[in-house]
Amino acid sequence: MITRIVNKIKKVTSHAVQGFEDRTREVKEKVLSIAKLLRRRTRESWDELNAITEEVARVTGEVCQKATEVVNKLNDQANHSVKGWKQKLSDTIEQMGKIIDQAKEVVSCRRSGSLTVLFSPSFT
Repeated sequence: MITRIVNKIKKVTSHAVQGFEDRTREVKEKVLSIAKLLRRRTRESWDELNAITEEVARVTGEVCQKATEVVNKLNDQANHSVKGWKQKLSDTIEQMGKIIDQAKEVVSCRRSGSLTVLFSPSFT
């Protein structure tokens, strides 16, 4: 989701997105490996699942840091459309931060209750 927004910003002002790397494929491969692990349902698979979840959280955190750099580079932009994308990117970064924190809590077994879903109506 962050990458899509950054790509739209890139169409308007490419200088702001320098250094941003698309890591969608990397995260997608990790998520697909989680699906394979869940089929096994052994204790070993849960340990592997936690390791993969931590890796996805780490990569997503790095993407959020790079996206924050993009937002900071956009501070001097007066273009109205860029301001809209900047706000949407900032909101998405904040949402991803919450999801990353929740994923870390789940892995460390400190989380009970429901998780926030990115596409939840209460999150928009």
